[in-house]
Amino acid sequence: GVQTCALPICWSEASYDAHRASLLRDVAAAGLAVTGSPRFARFNPPFTPWFLRRNEVHVDVRDA
Repeated sequence: GVQTCALPICWSEASYDAHRASLLRDVAAAGLAVTGSPRFARFNPPFTPWFLRRNEVHVDVRDA
């Protein structure tokens, strides 16, 4: 499966790093094992207004 953490509207490397760390802690707390590298997902074209943008961090997981 895939676990997801939504990022705030304004993306930065520091924000990505903080949300990635939070997601990995939550995955471990849920008793799941990470099976791949975390990745950044952008869902909107560049012309989407900043307040409507959606970004996430994804990581593949399996039962531990």
